[in-house]
Amino acid sequence: MSLERAQEKPQMTKDQNGNFQYIFSAEHVKIWEEKGIMPKDLVNYFFEKLKKTHEEHIKVQEFKKTHPESTEEALNVFLHEQLGEESQQDTEMSSKFHDFLYNHWKSLLLNLEEKQEKEAIFENVTDDEQIGIVRLITDSIYHLNKLMNGASLERIYENIYEAKSEIKNSKGEGISLVFSFPASCDEEADKIFEDYKQIMTNKGLKIWMAHWGLANERGKTEYSCPMTEIMRMLSDDGRKAHFSVKEKQEHWAITKMLGMTKVLREHTVRKKGTKTLVTRWMEQPLLEILGGEKATETQNKYPELIAVRVLAPQPDMKGFVPAIYNKETYRLHPSDVYLAFAIQTRAAQRNRGDAQLRFDWKFLFEFGNLEGTAQSNQRMAKAITRKKMNRFRQKEIIEDWNEDVSGMRITPKTQKKSDLTEIIG
Repeated sequence: MSLERAQEKPQMTKDQNGNFQYIFSAEHVKIWEEKGIMPKDLVNYFFEKLKKTHEEHIKVQEFKKTHPESTEEALNVFLHEQLGEESQQDTEMSSKFHDFLYNHWKSLLLNLEEKQEKEAIFENVTDDEQIGIVRLITDSIYHLNKLMNGASLERIYENIYEAKSEIKNSKGEGISLVFSFPASCDEEADKIFEDYKQIMTNKGLKIWMAHWGLANERGKTEYSCPMTEIMRMLSDDGRKAHFSVKEKQEHWAITKMLGMTKVLREHTVRKKGTKTLVTRWMEQPLLEILGGEKATETQNKYPELIAVRVLAPQPDMKGFVPAIYNKETYRLHPSDVYLAFAIQTRAAQRNRGDAQLRFDWKFLFEFGNLEGTAQSNQRMAKAITRKKMNRFRQKEIIEDWNEDVSGMRITPKTQKKSDLTEIIG
């Protein structure tokens, strides 16, 4: 048995001795359990075996760490002493489990395909290279720079600080950003918030979008995954190499930062059955961290597995339409991602198909993380922006672009109206 992602089709192969080998994931087993296909005793056996295998792995790693010069024979002796022989009951359950897989494999695959076809966050957002994110949130993140730069920072309780900002959109609806975090003093709080502002429009935005990307793949807004799965999604080359401790620590620190950030958004709707307008609001952490699993040896520096939620359950999901983004957006260099996000967000707001959108240089420099460069050398800032546009076009984030004296006209990729359907409740 091998743990693969639930979106990948389970496989049955034969080894060199003619024995059948099965490749599937814990997510697959959960689906089979939910549909009542796999008996409860086999499901329990699977997860107990999975837990035991994980514990054995930790013991082996600890042994290798404390006995770096040990031979393979010494390791085998250690395993025999620690784990002992497989019990008769385990042997019987293992045989029963494999017999069940062999006899019901076609049915398991068929039911899994039916389950996957039904699961989606948004109707009709089915392009493998696109994801949908709720517009009430993306329209707020569009103003992220303005919100952060206009935030007031204050101590709200002992060593807890809060940075808070509010603006109004063109409809007069409130958009607020709240970042709550611990700090030992005012000076440390100022430093943390300055770092936060630097991180959120690049690496923070990438990680947040990647979590929405996985939510789209899984077909649900709440899920668990290895932390490194998100880290690999951020790479433009499908990185296979291991991540260093430093990389994992940085990624986890930014993930926690997302969890400490909350968006509050008002939206005006017509009260059901009347002509009366009412203002509703939602409060949503950019990422709710629900739990996880960590190896003891990491000393709480980062988790191996995380459980998260990108959107809290809402009383009324009607009207939660998505903005559409190319997955390449969160694979971009951190300095490119905010501008690519903003262009696609504007396209979703305008809903104008492939009609050109007009952006002045001030906008392009602000969202392209080039304000400092533009102040000292505007010619260089424009040259860097042109290179960004060429990268966006190459990765099919935009269709095309052209330049004039005051800015650029950008042709977005077409977002069909049929794609912008409501979230599935």
